[in-house]
Amino acid sequence: MHYASMAAPGQSGIPSRLAHYEITGELGQGGMGAVYKAIDTKLGRPVALKVIARSTITEEDRRRFAREANAASALNHPNIVTIYAYDSVDGTDFIAMELIEGDTLDRYFSNRSTLAPLEILRQVAAALAAAHAAGIVHRDLKPANIMINPSGLVKVLDFGLSKRQVLAGEHTETVLTRAGAVVGTPAYMSPEQALGEHTDWRTDIFSFGVILYEAVCGKRPFQGRNVMAVLHAVANTPHDPPANASPAVAALIERCLIKERGQRLQSIADAVTVLSPASADAMAALPAKRSRRWLAVAAVGLTLAGGFAGRNSIRSWLTANVPSVSSPTAYGNTRSGDQLLARQDRKGNVDLAIVEFQKAIAADAAYAPAHAGLAHAYFLKNRSVPDPQWLRVARQSAERAVALTPDLAICHVALARVAVAQNDYALAQTELARAVELDPRRAETHRVLGALHNGRGDAASAEKSFRTALELDAGDWRNAFDLGQHYYSKARFSDAVSVWQTAVEKAPELEALHRNLGAAFHMLGQHERAAAEFQRALEIVPAAATFNNLGTSRYFQGRYNDAILAFEKAVDGRPNAYMYWGNLADAYRWGSGTRPKAAAAYTRAIQLARIEAASRPADWDLRSRIALYLAKLGDATAARSEIAGAPLASTSAILWFRLAVTRELCNDRDLALTALDRALTAGYPQSEIELEPELSPLRSDRRYHIRMAMTKLPLGAAK
Repeated sequence: MHYASMAAPGQSGIPSRLAHYEITGELGQGGMGAVYKAIDTKLGRPVALKVIARSTITEEDRRRFAREANAASALNHPNIVTIYAYDSVDGTDFIAMELIEGDTLDRYFSNRSTLAPLEILRQVAAALAAAHAAGIVHRDLKPANIMINPSGLVKVLDFGLSKRQVLAGEHTETVLTRAGAVVGTPAYMSPEQALGEHTDWRTDIFSFGVILYEAVCGKRPFQGRNVMAVLHAVANTPHDPPANASPAVAALIERCLIKERGQRLQSIADAVTVLSPASADAMAALPAKRSRRWLAVAAVGLTLAGGFAGRNSIRSWLTANVPSVSSPTAYGNTRSGDQLLARQDRKGNVDLAIVEFQKAIAADAAYAPAHAGLAHAYFLKNRSVPDPQWLRVARQSAERAVALTPDLAICHVALARVAVAQNDYALAQTELARAVELDPRRAETHRVLGALHNGRGDAASAEKSFRTALELDAGDWRNAFDLGQHYYSKARFSDAVSVWQTAVEKAPELEALHRNLGAAFHMLGQHERAAAEFQRALEIVPAAATFNNLGTSRYFQGRYNDAILAFEKAVDGRPNAYMYWGNLADAYRWGSGTRPKAAAAYTRAIQLARIEAASRPADWDLRSRIALYLAKLGDATAARSEIAGAPLASTSAILWFRLAVTRELCNDRDLALTALDRALTAGYPQSEIELEPELSPLRSDRRYHIRMAMTKLPLGAAK
């Protein structure tokens, strides 16, 4: 966390240890005490301890502090800070919670040129939607209570002023708040807070509107010379229209900032939808300049795919832009969510699906398919924004689905999918066996079964399962997509082309299929056909992943400065993707006059990759990339350490090639030649090996040429 400078334990009268938590420093001061960095000695994990440390503590303070822990611990969402425990030792009350590394939103506001904030505000809205669904209101929402970690994941924290209530109730009493007391932060308060009146979930919606206004306009909507002037403005003064906002975002702000709560936006879930990347109108807001905060990247690799205006009603816009359902029922919303996930390739669809499944659960908490769908959506969210909490909540949703209706195959498939991602193969096998027993002709089951076999290293069984899925439902592009990916990962590029070409003929509008087809053509050395597919993909959607693949193709043709242009667009599109930073670094390394930029880019790639590796320590593809970046930075010792213990028996052709380059950069020539042997035997294309600039020194070794000459495999085939 970036708070005030860290103080040593004991400087604020706090002992160096509370219960089994060893305090290592102070993170910051708050209204009720301090926040400390500590180590949970039982579990060996870092935590943040929020401690009541004021000398004038009242029993009301303690009750409110306890309420914060109880309220926040009831919430389970990746965008809400996780509460681990609440305890008291020798009269000192404290909460142990997730330690967040990153910056608060107010710090981002102070450096506006580096931020396009709508995605951050969408995640904040998603957190509030989950809290409101659980009957919890924050009541002190402000930029200082919103953090963004290095991977771009938002965390809403400090529910110290929150309360539990029945959301449908218009006149719920405020627990532990004295009559007429003002609770909250003035600039971000709602009118009802400023007047000391009762509050409900719409207070958070108003505060959210203030933050969104500030993000878009660069200033707060309500200002004054002192606190009382600000409170008067909040309660009575109209705000200036939000300049620089698109019609959709401007209308959202206006509805959030209506002073009469009965006319205000009634559901924060609507804000999630409006701010979704699927809304081109919303994304048109803030075409702000972006300055790269970090220059960093990774080994070149191809990416395979994992209005209205003014004060018009937001709901009318939603009706025109969101897939419709016949009625607001659990079934209808779940069906809508499933339809969105059927086109998970479209930007923003996963976020919209999460909203639909949450609406379904709100309509009927016992409707198992909604929980299963939510688990699937969270699983997909983890692919785009890797964080262990996405899989944690995905598993909980899937387990809830199975518990509610154990006779539904989709529930078991949902749990198995998450289990595979968590390397819990035994559970995945059990769940998939039950799913096959219940519905043997469900293609999705066999698709997940293929992923399980791949995780276990059983390529033959994986191929059989993927082929079965495609045979059962050739109309679902995801079945062809996954079979082609399987072939690609096994260096069977011709087979991948065959599958993806057939799929493209049936669904030519799918950008992801064109992108992957281009990648396969590239690996076969057919660069013109690869370029044509990348162009088709970009015509459909100018996605970051396609720019990455285009840059990779240019890189291996020796067109390094052209590759830089494509990789920079990829990084602009997904600035938290370690691979894109790595690829850009490689192009900088070999481009004309750009080599000095490479080191910082590799450094950022390593930082982002380690965030993912923390939750996937056995992902050797990821660790091999980190090793390669380290080697390119000249840290051979760290590079060797990163790949020590890799399961070489099950290593893929692509991973062997990466190891060969890493070993050569570390001056381990014999090991580099051995790895190159294995890459060639597994079918890695000779053309890409010959074009890899990092292997130039190796080509002076006659043993390299002997190996290349002795390779009898045709290009792109595999033994």
